[in-house]
Amino acid sequence: MTLRTLSSLALLLLISPAARAAEPTPHGSRTGLGLILGEPTGLTLKQGLGGAFAVDFAVGWSFRGGGALDLHADGLVHPFQLLREGQGRLVAYFGLGPRIVARHDVAFAARIPVGLSALFDRSSLELFVELVPELVLYPGTDVILEGGIGLRIYF
Repeated sequence: MTLRTLSSLALLLLISPAARAAEPTPHGSRTGLGLILGEPTGLTLKQGLGGAFAVDFAVGWSFRGGGALDLHADGLVHPFQLLREGQGRLVAYFGLGPRIVARHDVAFAARIPVGLSALFDRSSLELFVELVPELVLYPGTDVILEGGIGLRIYF
């Protein structure tokens, strides 16, 4: 996905009449624990910070380059509630954070997650999907695109 496509999508969300700021977690619960499948695959923890803000942490396994331990932490903003239907809502989010990948050496990258969360009124569940452009900073520089789908349970 190109920067132009991401910019166009962001502009569309900004001008959408259905868009409005959204709580990032269900029922005012603040902490969610779950699984993410994709790149990486592993455990995810999301902590609501109040308002439209949250932090997301993950520890998992990267399947690129023969496999590696993958750690990341993202500051997230949930500025748009795109849809409110019956028993739930669909919330857009984006963020920024570091990523560390440890194989025989260590790699560092800056992540820019962009995603959608489905939050349910009568449940403590969050389903999410995200695309993550990354700027690899060390060793060398590169731009890669990753992503995943996941589920969190809030308590």
